Amino acid sequence: MNEKIDEIQTLYNSGLSMRKILCKGFKKRDILIALKNKSRNMHDANALAHKLYPDSFKHTEKTKLLLRKKQLKFYKDNPQAATSWRQKSLSYPEKLFLQLIKKNDLAKKYDIVREYSFFPYFIDFAFVNIKLAVEIDGSQHWKVQSKIERDKKKETLFLNGWKIYRIPEFLIKSEFEKVEQDFLSYLQTFNEQCKLFTFEQKIIEHEEFKKYKEQQHQQKRHELKNKRQQLKQQWLSNRLNDVKQIGRRHWGYICQLSKLWNVSHSQVRRFLKKYGGVA
Repeated sequence: MNEKIDEIQTLYNSGLSMRKILCKGFKKRDILIALKNKSRNMHDANALAHKLYPDSFKHTEKTKLLLRKKQLKFYKDNPQAATSWRQKSLSYPEKLFLQLIKKNDLAKKYDIVREYSFFPYFIDFAFVNIKLAVEIDGSQHWKVQSKIERDKKKETLFLNGWKIYRIPEFLIKSEFEKVEQDFLSYLQTFNEQCKLFTFEQKIIEHEEFKKYKEQQHQQKRHELKNKRQQLKQQWLSNRLNDVKQIGRRHWGYICQLSKLWNVSHSQVRRFLKKYGGVA
Protein backbone atom coordinates (compact mmCIF):
# COMPACT_ATOMS: atom_id res chain seq x y z
CA MET A 1 0.00 0.00 0.00
CA ASN A 2 2.84 2.38 0.85
CA GLU A 3 4.44 1.74 -2.55
CA LYS A 4 1.14 2.60 -4.25
CA ILE A 5 0.83 5.82 -2.21
CA ASP A 6 4.40 6.80 -3.09
CA GLU A 7 3.74 6.11 -6.78
CA ILE A 8 0.55 8.23 -6.77
CA GLN A 9 2.34 11.10 -5.02
CA THR A 10 5.21 10.92 -7.53
CA LEU A 11 2.79 11.07 -10.47
CA TYR A 12 0.91 13.96 -8.89
CA ASN A 13 4.10 15.90 -8.16
CA SER A 14 5.25 15.39 -11.74
CA GLY A 15 2.25 17.44 -12.89
CA LEU A 16 -0.48 14.89 -13.55
CA SER A 17 -3.99 15.77 -12.46
CA MET A 18 -6.16 13.45 -10.34
CA ARG A 19 -8.20 12.62 -13.44
CA LYS A 20 -5.13 11.50 -15.39
CA ILE A 21 -3.94 9.41 -12.44
CA LEU A 22 -7.37 7.73 -12.44
CA CYS A 23 -6.89 6.92 -16.13
CA LYS A 24 -3.70 5.03 -15.22
CA GLY A 25 -5.76 2.46 -13.30
CA PHE A 26 -5.54 3.71 -9.71
CA LYS A 27 -8.65 3.67 -7.55
CA LYS A 28 -10.20 6.95 -6.45
CA ARG A 29 -10.07 5.90 -2.79
CA ASP A 30 -6.32 5.21 -3.01
CA ILE A 31 -5.72 8.58 -4.67
CA LEU A 32 -7.66 10.45 -1.96
CA ILE A 33 -5.68 8.65 0.76
CA ALA A 34 -2.35 9.34 -0.96
CA LEU A 35 -3.10 13.02 -1.61
CA LYS A 36 -4.72 13.81 1.73
CA ASN A 37 -3.83 17.43 2.66
CA LYS A 38 -1.43 17.55 -0.32
CA SER A 39 -3.74 18.36 -3.21
CA ARG A 40 -3.13 21.59 -5.15
CA ASN A 41 -5.37 24.60 -4.66
CA MET A 42 -7.08 26.28 -7.63
CA HIS A 43 -4.33 28.87 -8.11
CA ASP A 44 -1.52 26.29 -8.17
CA ALA A 45 -3.51 23.98 -10.46
CA ASN A 46 -4.11 26.80 -12.98
CA ALA A 47 -0.46 27.88 -12.86
CA LEU A 48 0.71 24.30 -13.52
CA ALA A 49 -1.83 23.85 -16.34
CA HIS A 50 -0.60 27.05 -18.04
CA LYS A 51 2.97 25.81 -17.71
CA LEU A 52 2.37 22.24 -18.99
CA TYR A 53 -0.23 23.02 -21.68
CA PRO A 54 0.36 26.63 -22.82
CA ASP A 55 -1.26 26.12 -26.23
CA SER A 56 -4.59 25.24 -24.59
CA PHE A 57 -4.87 28.77 -23.19
CA LYS A 58 -4.07 30.69 -26.39
CA HIS A 59 -6.59 32.12 -28.84
CA THR A 60 -6.28 30.86 -32.39
CA GLU A 61 -5.96 33.39 -35.20
CA LYS A 62 -9.55 32.58 -36.17
CA THR A 63 -10.78 33.34 -32.62
CA LYS A 64 -8.74 36.57 -32.45
CA LEU A 65 -10.28 37.75 -35.75
CA LEU A 66 -13.77 36.93 -34.46
CA LEU A 67 -13.13 38.86 -31.22
CA ARG A 68 -11.88 41.90 -33.19
CA LYS A 69 -15.00 41.87 -35.38
CA LYS A 70 -17.29 41.61 -32.34
CA GLN A 71 -15.46 44.46 -30.59
CA LEU A 72 -15.61 46.75 -33.62
CA LYS A 73 -19.30 45.94 -34.13
CA PHE A 74 -19.99 46.85 -30.50
CA TYR A 75 -18.26 50.24 -30.82
CA LYS A 76 -20.06 50.90 -34.11
CA ASP A 77 -23.47 50.16 -32.54
CA ASN A 78 -22.61 52.03 -29.30
CA PRO A 79 -20.75 55.22 -30.32
CA GLN A 80 -20.71 56.63 -26.78
CA ALA A 81 -19.33 53.48 -25.19
CA ALA A 82 -15.83 53.62 -23.74
CA THR A 83 -13.80 50.94 -22.04
CA SER A 84 -12.93 51.46 -18.36
CA TRP A 85 -9.19 51.63 -19.04
CA ARG A 86 -9.77 54.46 -21.53
CA GLN A 87 -11.81 56.40 -18.99
CA LYS A 88 -9.28 55.91 -16.18
CA SER A 89 -5.99 56.26 -18.07
CA LEU A 90 -5.87 60.04 -18.37
CA SER A 91 -2.50 61.47 -19.42
CA TYR A 92 -1.11 64.70 -17.92
CA PRO A 93 -1.78 66.81 -21.09
CA GLU A 94 -5.36 65.47 -21.13
CA LYS A 95 -5.72 66.43 -17.47
CA LEU A 96 -4.61 69.96 -18.41
CA PHE A 97 -7.23 70.16 -21.14
CA LEU A 98 -9.85 68.86 -18.71
CA GLN A 99 -8.75 71.65 -16.37
CA LEU A 100 -9.30 74.11 -19.23
CA ILE A 101 -12.85 72.79 -19.69
CA LYS A 102 -13.68 73.09 -15.99
CA LYS A 103 -12.03 76.50 -15.60
CA ASN A 104 -14.13 78.03 -18.40
CA ASP A 105 -17.28 76.03 -17.56
CA LEU A 106 -17.53 74.76 -21.14
CA ALA A 107 -19.68 71.76 -20.19
CA LYS A 108 -22.65 74.10 -19.60
CA LYS A 109 -22.62 75.18 -23.22
CA TYR A 110 -21.23 72.13 -25.02
CA ASP A 111 -21.87 68.39 -24.87
CA ILE A 112 -18.34 67.15 -24.12
CA VAL A 113 -17.66 63.41 -24.23
CA ARG A 114 -14.24 62.01 -23.44
CA GLU A 115 -13.03 59.00 -25.44
CA TYR A 116 -15.96 59.31 -27.83
CA SER A 117 -16.19 56.31 -30.15
CA PHE A 118 -16.08 57.29 -33.83
CA PHE A 119 -15.99 53.88 -35.48
CA PRO A 120 -13.40 52.40 -35.51
CA TYR A 121 -11.44 55.12 -33.65
CA PHE A 122 -11.73 57.16 -30.45
CA ILE A 123 -11.72 60.93 -30.01
CA ASP A 124 -9.92 62.36 -26.97
CA PHE A 125 -12.55 65.08 -26.37
CA ALA A 126 -15.65 65.35 -28.55
CA PHE A 127 -17.80 68.51 -28.53
CA VAL A 128 -20.78 66.63 -29.90
CA ASN A 129 -23.32 69.42 -30.42
CA ILE A 130 -20.89 71.44 -32.61
CA LYS A 131 -19.16 68.36 -34.11
CA LEU A 132 -15.68 69.29 -32.97
CA ALA A 133 -13.01 66.66 -32.21
CA VAL A 134 -10.14 67.79 -29.96
CA GLU A 135 -7.05 65.57 -30.13
CA ILE A 136 -4.17 65.92 -27.63
CA ASP A 137 -1.20 64.63 -29.66
CA GLY A 138 1.91 63.15 -28.10
CA SER A 139 5.27 63.07 -29.91
CA GLN A 140 4.46 59.68 -31.48
CA HIS A 141 1.87 61.41 -33.66
CA TRP A 142 4.61 63.18 -35.64
CA LYS A 143 7.51 60.77 -35.09
CA VAL A 144 6.05 57.29 -35.65
CA GLN A 145 5.08 56.62 -39.26
CA SER A 146 2.31 54.15 -38.37
CA LYS A 147 0.69 56.79 -36.13
CA ILE A 148 0.93 59.43 -38.87
CA GLU A 149 -0.78 57.11 -41.36
CA ARG A 150 -3.42 56.17 -38.78
CA ASP A 151 -4.18 59.86 -38.14
CA LYS A 152 -4.59 60.45 -41.88
CA LYS A 153 -7.08 57.58 -42.10
CA LYS A 154 -8.82 58.94 -39.03
CA GLU A 155 -9.18 62.41 -40.57
CA THR A 156 -10.92 60.98 -43.65
CA LEU A 157 -13.79 59.91 -41.40
CA PHE A 158 -14.55 63.53 -40.42
CA LEU A 159 -15.81 64.65 -43.81
CA ASN A 160 -19.45 64.56 -42.67
CA GLY A 161 -19.35 67.92 -40.85
CA TRP A 162 -16.87 67.18 -38.07
CA LYS A 163 -13.72 69.27 -37.57
CA ILE A 164 -10.48 68.31 -35.84
CA TYR A 165 -8.56 70.61 -33.50
CA ARG A 166 -5.11 69.20 -32.65
CA ILE A 167 -3.08 70.35 -29.63
CA PRO A 168 0.54 69.12 -29.30
CA GLU A 169 1.14 67.83 -25.78
CA PHE A 170 4.37 69.84 -25.31
CA LEU A 171 2.51 73.06 -26.16
CA ILE A 172 -0.30 72.63 -23.63
CA LYS A 173 2.30 71.85 -20.94
CA SER A 174 4.60 74.79 -21.68
CA GLU A 175 2.14 77.46 -22.90
CA PHE A 176 -1.15 76.58 -21.26
CA GLU A 177 -2.57 80.14 -21.23
CA LYS A 178 -1.84 80.70 -24.91
CA VAL A 179 -3.42 77.34 -25.83
CA GLU A 180 -6.43 78.26 -23.70
CA GLN A 181 -6.90 81.65 -25.43
CA ASP A 182 -6.45 80.18 -28.91
CA PHE A 183 -8.94 77.39 -28.26
CA LEU A 184 -11.58 79.70 -26.77
CA SER A 185 -11.18 82.03 -29.77
CA TYR A 186 -11.59 79.05 -32.09
CA LEU A 187 -14.81 78.01 -30.31
CA GLN A 188 -16.30 81.45 -31.03
CA THR A 189 -16.05 80.77 -34.76
CA PHE A 190 -18.74 78.08 -34.43
CA ASN A 191 -22.38 78.97 -34.74
CA GLU A 192 -24.39 78.81 -31.53
CA GLN A 193 -25.64 75.25 -31.12
CA CYS A 194 -28.02 74.07 -28.42
CA LYS A 195 -26.92 71.24 -26.18
CA LEU A 196 -28.14 67.86 -27.36
CA PHE A 197 -28.00 66.15 -24.00
CA THR A 198 -30.37 67.33 -21.26
CA PHE A 199 -29.68 65.06 -18.34
CA GLU A 200 -30.40 67.44 -15.47
CA GLN A 201 -33.47 65.56 -14.17
CA LYS A 202 -31.81 62.18 -14.67
CA ILE A 203 -28.76 63.39 -12.76
CA ILE A 204 -30.98 64.53 -9.88
CA GLU A 205 -32.78 61.16 -9.84
CA HIS A 206 -29.46 59.35 -10.02
CA GLU A 207 -28.04 61.30 -7.08
CA GLU A 208 -31.21 60.72 -5.04
CA PHE A 209 -31.03 57.00 -5.77
CA LYS A 210 -27.34 56.93 -4.74
CA LYS A 211 -28.24 58.73 -1.51
CA TYR A 212 -31.04 56.23 -0.83
CA LYS A 213 -28.70 53.28 -1.45
CA GLU A 214 -26.05 54.82 0.81
CA GLN A 215 -28.63 55.20 3.60
CA GLN A 216 -29.58 51.56 3.17
CA HIS A 217 -25.92 50.52 3.36
CA GLN A 218 -25.40 52.62 6.49
CA GLN A 219 -28.48 51.06 8.10
CA LYS A 220 -27.25 47.56 7.28
CA ARG A 221 -23.78 48.38 8.61
CA HIS A 222 -25.34 49.75 11.81
CA GLU A 223 -27.50 46.61 12.25
CA LEU A 224 -24.52 44.37 11.60
CA LYS A 225 -22.41 46.30 14.11
CA ASN A 226 -25.15 45.97 16.77
CA LYS A 227 -25.48 42.26 16.03
CA ARG A 228 -21.72 41.76 16.42
CA GLN A 229 -21.76 43.65 19.72
CA GLN A 230 -24.63 41.50 20.98
CA LEU A 231 -22.82 38.31 19.95
CA LYS A 232 -19.64 39.53 21.64
CA GLN A 233 -21.54 40.34 24.83
CA GLN A 234 -23.20 36.92 24.75
CA TRP A 235 -19.85 35.22 24.15
CA LEU A 236 -18.25 37.19 27.01
CA SER A 237 -21.15 36.44 29.35
CA ASN A 238 -20.97 32.71 28.57
CA ARG A 239 -17.24 32.56 29.22
CA LEU A 240 -17.50 34.50 32.48
CA ASN A 241 -20.23 32.07 33.58
CA ASP A 242 -17.90 29.17 32.77
CA VAL A 243 -15.17 30.76 34.88
CA LYS A 244 -17.63 31.27 37.73
CA GLN A 245 -18.91 27.68 37.61
CA ILE A 246 -15.45 26.07 37.51
CA GLY A 247 -14.07 28.37 40.18
CA ARG A 248 -10.85 30.35 40.07
CA ARG A 249 -9.40 28.66 43.15
CA HIS A 250 -9.99 25.12 41.95
CA TRP A 251 -6.72 23.35 41.03
CA GLY A 252 -6.30 22.90 37.24
CA TYR A 253 -9.06 25.36 36.34
CA ILE A 254 -7.00 26.82 33.46
CA CYS A 255 -6.63 23.36 31.93
CA GLN A 256 -10.37 22.74 32.29
CA LEU A 257 -11.24 26.07 30.70
CA SER A 258 -8.78 25.38 27.89
CA LYS A 259 -10.52 22.07 27.09
CA LEU A 260 -13.99 23.61 27.43
CA TRP A 261 -13.26 26.52 25.09
CA ASN A 262 -10.92 24.54 22.80
CA VAL A 263 -8.14 27.12 23.10
CA SER A 264 -4.59 27.14 24.48
CA HIS A 265 -3.66 27.82 28.10
CA SER A 266 -2.09 31.13 27.04
CA GLN A 267 -5.36 32.29 25.50
CA VAL A 268 -7.21 31.40 28.70
CA ARG A 269 -4.73 33.40 30.77
CA ARG A 270 -5.01 36.40 28.41
CA PHE A 271 -8.81 36.27 28.67
CA LEU A 272 -8.71 36.11 32.48
CA LYS A 273 -6.20 38.96 32.63
CA LYS A 274 -8.38 41.14 30.41
CA TYR A 275 -11.82 40.33 31.80
CA GLY A 276 -11.41 38.61 35.18
CA GLY A 277 -8.27 39.82 36.94
CA VAL A 278 -4.74 38.43 36.74
CA ALA A 279 -4.68 34.66 36.14
